[in-house]
Amino acid sequence: MKTAAQIRREASDAQILAAMFPGMSKSTRDANAAPALASAPPAAPVAPRGADVPNLVLRLTGQVRGGKNNMGRTKTGKSFPKKSFADWRAEAIRQIKTQFHGDPIAVPCNVRIDYVAEDRRRRDFPAICDALWHALERAGVVADDTLLWPAQSSRSYDKAAPGCTITFLD
Repeated sequence: MKTAAQIRREASDAQILAAMFPGMSKSTRDANAAPALASAPPAAPVAPRGADVPNLVLRLTGQVRGGKNNMGRTKTGKSFPKKSFADWRAEAIRQIKTQFHGDPIAVPCNVRIDYVAEDRRRRDFPAICDALWHALERAGVVADDTLLWPAQSSRSYDKAAPGCTITFLD
């Protein structure tokens, strides 16, 4: 499967302009080409396949808690994690450190998340990703959590075995 950056590298300028200006004639697109290409954002760096991204699979047990809804705020406006989230985060970091020993990942990489909830409540996927990324960064798996991108995910329910499997894709 090709990444978006690989597809962009292989696409011609004409194909890129056609995607940027759908419905315009070729002559109108060509007239707008210079300013459009100049203002287009640069492509995100892509991790070299298999070079710096280890074949790494981490398994966290227990219900994953998203950080967004587990933060409190003092009267002065300072944010702090609620006890349940702070306890989950400390346990997640401990579990990650027992499974990962090595240098932090320092290149962009795609991640697959297989999430298993312990109940059938609705969950906020971006909050779960954010909590997992911060735990991975604090545990020293990744140098900066902005290098991680959720490329694939699945969710299921199992009251007996909640948790999350994080697979780094190369």
